Amino acid sequence: QLYWNVDNRWKEISIQAGSAPYTYWLDAEDGSVTTAERTSSGEIKGMLPPLSTRFLYITNTPIPEAQTAILAATPKSSIELGKWTLQLGEQVINDAQLEDWRNNPQLADSCGVAVYATRFSLEKTAKKYVIDLGEVYYTAEVSINGKAVGKRIWKPFRFDITDYVQSGENVLEIRVKASDYNAKVRRGREGDTTFSSIANSGRIANGLKGPVQIFAE
Repeated sequence: QLYWNVDNRWKEISIQAGSAPYTYWLDAEDGSVTTAERTSSGEIKGMLPPLSTRFLYITNTPIPEAQTAILAATPKSSIELGKWTLQLGEQVINDAQLEDWRNNPQLADSCGVAVYATRFSLEKTAKKYVIDLGEVYYTAEVSINGKAVGKRIWKPFRFDITDYVQSGENVLEIRVKASDYNAKVRRGREGDTTFSSIANSGRIANGLKGPVQIFAE
């Protein structure tokens, strides 16, 4: 059965399903298979990422390779992070927006590694904390309080950060490697014959669009 989230926010779903003992979420976008959690009453509960689809697969046969979902249950709370500083080479933008760079003339033809930084506070009372970066173009590396959390090169850009956050203030950095395609298009427009064949092509998405959210379970 296919389920989809047409909203740009995480959506909780609760499904009354059959009695077969094994239930899984199949994500066609990244090929992952994760266990679908059941409540004591037999409901299947989970969280669908923004603008995403999942297949629910119910079977009598287990899938040994299935992973445990990093965010399977309803979160107790969530924080959407803001007040970003963006550093791209020598360029520093304070109060930067999370957006597709194509929508910002200051960044439209940029490329390279961009570092998004922000601070957030929390009371560390939950059992698990998960960060979701939303839309990323194209790779992301996350560090919290100076410690490397992990890297992702495709969706879902989601990390378990339980062991990295602390009560009080936390410092988050996200290093995003953007494509150099738009910079090559610009060079073609400016007369570089190496890239003349793409001079009139449109730009592609770049940067960190988000939303970046932290979920507490």
